[in-house]
Amino acid sequence: LRSGELQHHLLQGICRGSVRNTRAGMADKCNAFVIARIGDGEAFFETIFPGHSYVKWKEDQPDPSRRVEQAIAFVEKALQDQPDQPIRKGDIKTALGATKQDMTRVYRDPQFCSFLAKNSYEAHQRGFRLIQSQFDPIED
Repeated sequence: LRSGELQHHLLQGICRGSVRNTRAGMADKCNAFVIARIGDGEAFFETIFPGHSYVKWKEDQPDPSRRVEQAIAFVEKALQDQPDQPIRKGDIKTALGATKQDMTRVYRDPQFCSFLAKNSYEAHQRGFRLIQSQFDPIED
């Protein structure tokens, strides 16, 4: 029922455009840009507009490896500026102009985790801090 209603509304809306213009009994060309969450969009539109051309719009996704490199560069600079200070995740996110989801992928990336480990940093709830050993160093 939901799919049928959506198809009906799309048909009505799109036909208010140049689809109503006909030439020799055929509908004129019409470009329709539909923004919606539709499972199998091509099959969905084939039901409404047989013989249509369907192109799924795909947003450019940032290169995840590039985000990792940017995050590492940010942390390296923070380590140089204030090596004993914790690094806030929010500061990294803001500096990269990234979303929370983007940064979650970065923080789980093996390259980023390896970088933290090599620099003796550990993750905590809101950022990263130097690993504090519970043991005194062993003298040589």
